[in-house]
Amino acid sequence: MVQYFRHICSNLPSCPRCFHCPAPTQDTESWSHKNLSIVPHDLHPSLKKLDLSNNLIDHFISLNLTSLENLDMSFNHLQLIYKEAFKNLVQLHHLNLASNRLQNNIMNNSQAFKDLHSLRSLDISQNNLDEDAVKRYISHATSLERLTLRGNGVTRLTVDFFSSTKNLRALDLEDNLILDIEEGTFEPLERLDELNLAGNNLAHICDFKLHGVATLNLSRNSIEFFLTHESETTYHIQVLDLSYNSLIYFPIVPKKSHLRYLHLQQNKLGALGTENSASEAKSLYEEMTESKYLCDGDDNDNMFCYAKMMPLVYLDLSGNHLTSFPLGTASRLLSLETLNVSDNCLQNMSGQLGPPQRYSFPSLRHLDLKDNRIQQLTPRMSQAFPMIEAMTLRGNLVRLCAGNEPSGSVDQATLCVPFDQIGTLKHLDLQENDVTVVFPKTFAKTPLVSLNLAGNTGLVFESGALEDVQHTLEHLNVGQSNMTRSRLGFGCMRALRTLNVSDNNLDDLPNSLGCSRLSELDLRNNSLASLENLLTTNISLHLDILYISGNRFHCCNTAWVTGLKEANVTIPDLQQTRCLHQNDGTGSRYFLDERGPQCRAKAVNLAHVILIMLFALLVSLAAVACTLQIKCSNTSAIV
Repeated sequence: MVQYFRHICSNLPSCPRCFHCPAPTQDTESWSHKNLSIVPHDLHPSLKKLDLSNNLIDHFISLNLTSLENLDMSFNHLQLIYKEAFKNLVQLHHLNLASNRLQNNIMNNSQAFKDLHSLRSLDISQNNLDEDAVKRYISHATSLERLTLRGNGVTRLTVDFFSSTKNLRALDLEDNLILDIEEGTFEPLERLDELNLAGNNLAHICDFKLHGVATLNLSRNSIEFFLTHESETTYHIQVLDLSYNSLIYFPIVPKKSHLRYLHLQQNKLGALGTENSASEAKSLYEEMTESKYLCDGDDNDNMFCYAKMMPLVYLDLSGNHLTSFPLGTASRLLSLETLNVSDNCLQNMSGQLGPPQRYSFPSLRHLDLKDNRIQQLTPRMSQAFPMIEAMTLRGNLVRLCAGNEPSGSVDQATLCVPFDQIGTLKHLDLQENDVTVVFPKTFAKTPLVSLNLAGNTGLVFESGALEDVQHTLEHLNVGQSNMTRSRLGFGCMRALRTLNVSDNNLDDLPNSLGCSRLSELDLRNNSLASLENLLTTNISLHLDILYISGNRFHCCNTAWVTGLKEANVTIPDLQQTRCLHQNDGTGSRYFLDERGPQCRAKAVNLAHVILIMLFALLVSLAAVACTLQIKCSNTSAIV
């Protein structure tokens, strides 16, 4: 019936008085970036979402939008909010007032917030508010679940700060000036799940008591230690970010927790040495908590002893001062999948190893050790890392073992790392190490998919070096290795899809590349004069992308460029590629797609030569014909 009335209304110039024509509904309206100085009038009464962000509005009188749920007035000049401005916004759930001037008229502005009985999310970031101003603005926000206060001037949190916002689930105080948090400040927030205190001035966490918080961000402070009193209470913490602080000691986390992600990068762990750090941490804990140190047994003198209490899947220790890493203790992280110890001072990760079951990382899949001084890893790699998939050793001193070479030699000159028989390893990064030779059987029974050997000066592939991975290796990088063609003999790689041989001394490409179905090839900065063999060896059949700049191509021998274009090969740097004229006396360089006037002159001269030769040939043929004709005439006369 309603549809029938609507049909009638749509076909009449105006609605008859007997019927009420329903107004069209509209949920969302955006006035962002319109240079508005006031809130627009005649807004649709059924609006649920209104965007007035990025304008010049400096005062807010009122809105009669009883259905409005989401209002965004961020990035304006708002400094005056009338007392009853929000009175009619009875359904407003989300209010964004970030980047305004709410530090002005605080007393008057805060009165308007008392009408926001349904407000769940409030963002008043970057308004230059101190703690007193914030307390006034949130004093009536009893239904608030998410509060964002980024980039303000809060210096201290007191026990009454959140007394009116007990329903908070997420609190963001990033980039304030907080120096002190009174004990009990967060106790009223029993439902708090996410807390962000990054970018403040906190110096220590003496007693972590936030049992219900699942995500805690304390990065970019000045925290030197993080302590938790021993307790049988289970903490719900899952993500703890202590990165970019001044931690000297490994954090003492809750004995019982759900901690899965721990970020400790860019601190000072190991700066005092492992033994000193452990000893001082023990003394500090006993002094602060007036109780015995949590760790016992041999682990009592180990700075990582608390790690065994965490159900971690991710641990980031990069950018610290670690000189050693206790595999025995760390291997108790039975669920650990990703470990990052890059950018430290590690020389080895072998340590004092016992039976394999004592130092195995049963779940570890990603290990990042780049930018250390590592020469040796555990000789029993497949046992220590039974699930490893990706290993990054870039920027170390690693030398590859031959297939039958022992790795545990005491001779520093012969130290090597074995990478054979690691049945799960797919991605290996050995860029900028001490790799000079890749031996046969080096990767036997290791199904590598990607291998990065770039930056290993003087690199040589012995015959059959990559034979064991010829059916699995898809990505190979041997750039910046000072290689010549004779050193690039890695045989037929049938699975290879991308190859980077840039920044070497190649003057030709090995014919064995024709075996590979390459889709991407990087030949930049070599000594190649032509790429005709890309066509003759069928490399171009599957090639999609080719990089060629920085070589010594001959300007007058570029037919291969046309051939590659006809094969639909994309050359992203073609317009930046230069070529060389060898016989112009100057060694002038031209862009490859221009080639210079010499080639055109050479082409003209060649045409002239051909014409002259054809003319000479015709004259010769005519002379021969005349001679034959004369002989034939003489013969007839004799007869």
